[in-house]
Amino acid sequence: MPFEFKSEFERNPTNVPAPVIKTDCEAELDLMTNFLQDNGYVMLYDNYKVIIKERERIAQLEETNNGFEEA
Repeated sequence: MPFEFKSEFERNPTNVPAPVIKTDCEAELDLMTNFLQDNGYVMLYDNYKVIIKERERIAQLEETNNGFEEA
């Protein structure tokens, strides 16, 4: 029975990376991202995210002022 010389990677199967399995949600997200990129809507979506954050910040500021405006 001859010796078998294996690399460290072959000798230690715990270092073998697990196969990447995409879930349905990840596949759908990738499809939507590709749609946005292909149709040029990525910048529009990024601007939309900024607007939403700004609206939330303004609403939070209005709540902390208790309805009083500062001069």
